[in-house]
Amino acid sequence: MGVHVRRVTRAVAVTLIVWAAGGAGLAQTARHDTGQDVAPAFEGWERNADGSYDFVFGYLNRNYEEQVDIAIGPQNAFDSGPHDRGQPTHFYVRRQRFIFRSPFPEIGRRPGS
Repeated sequence: MGVHVRRVTRAVAVTLIVWAAGGAGLAQTARHDTGQDVAPAFEGWERNADGSYDFVFGYLNRNYEEQVDIAIGPQNAFDSGPHDRGQPTHFYVRRQRFIFRSPFPEIGRRPGS
């Protein structure tokens, strides 16, 4: 019975691997012209002479054809501080890099140091 269980386990493992590989290939080839969301992308930071930082952002519009407009508001805002920090409201298709910078105060320093 031990040999049978091992064969079944191997068969199930191979089936799952083949199924997962096929599913991953399908997900990579799915293309949506419209109806998808826009995701922010943190590109990095730049240190300013005064010790503050500018954080740099881009985005991925998951659509291949639809350019999306999202006004400043709940769907296009920062969680803390002012909602409008100069972020775009018109999003061109696909990946756009280094679109805007947002200033942040000096990080990591303790008050009074």
